Amino acid sequence: MMSDEDLAEFTTYMAGKSLSTIRQYRQRVGHLYKHFQKPITDITIDEFIGFVKGKGRPNNEPLNPNTASQYINALNKYWFMKEKKPTEFIDYRNKVLDGDIQKYTKKTNNELNKHLPNMDFVMKNEEKHKKNKNTKAYMMSYLCRTFYTRNLDLDVKIITSRSEIKDDSNYLLLLKRPNRVEYIRNKYKTVSKYGAKTFIIVDKDFVRVANEQHKKDDLYLFDNRPTEDSDKDPATAWRNYESSCCKTIKRNLGGLGEGLLLKIQINNIKDKNELVAIEESRGTSVSYLLRSYNTDYPKSNQLENPLYEASEPSTIASSSSECED
Repeated sequence: MMSDEDLAEFTTYMAGKSLSTIRQYRQRVGHLYKHFQKPITDITIDEFIGFVKGKGRPNNEPLNPNTASQYINALNKYWFMKEKKPTEFIDYRNKVLDGDIQKYTKKTNNELNKHLPNMDFVMKNEEKHKKNKNTKAYMMSYLCRTFYTRNLDLDVKIITSRSEIKDDSNYLLLLKRPNRVEYIRNKYKTVSKYGAKTFIIVDKDFVRVANEQHKKDDLYLFDNRPTEDSDKDPATAWRNYESSCCKTIKRNLGGLGEGLLLKIQINNIKDKNELVAIEESRGTSVSYLLRSYNTDYPKSNQLENPLYEASEPSTIASSSSECED
């Protein structure tokens, strides 16, 4: 396997990226090392393309384009760290983005459209949680739907004083006169690009439910949050916790998960301003939203759509996992 020193150097080089991205890149680079049994910098372009196409893999099964893009991103990052920047790899990278991923996205989205519910399903499910006093489930659904959050954006603590706020955590701050809640997001996937975010919630039902939850002295939205005296090592404890959070969100959204909820919402937008609002709230570029969450993409007229023309330059999409954080 790769040396601890090499992995540590790679981890340091990725400073500023989310923990899930760092973990994914380390896993992909580590797997390439294990597969080829030689230093990553010695892997040739032809060898890597053969790996993507299935050479040496079980049943010679090729990688799907989303998984291939994860390996491409990880390998590209590692090579840049080692100051190896082969032009032919960049050409291959662009081919995967401009061709294979779009075809794969179109195919999967066409299948998804056959089964994806509408916003009525989402709202009825949320109302059911509220009526049945499933406090945490209701709060998760409300926050995810209203602020277009990723799963771990909802790793929040309910507090009543600003003195409790730390720069690396998320909070629901309960305030009086007038009654309101501040949703404070200091920790989320793209915070290094978009910065910390604060949203004011004045919805009477949500404010009431948040205060009721605080009175229960059960202050974290997700259960079984790791503590310093956890039996497991910190990395394993947090990995298990993140996985549990993803499953909890999916269950409370009626089996959808935050990714499918966002697809439903984007399918219902009417103009560019709504997309820009999602970008600002979630911290995801308009171009990525259109490419990864719009189930009508790519249409033949997509590039002529003013929504797309206003977007940022394309980057390779990563897997739209339900556990994206």
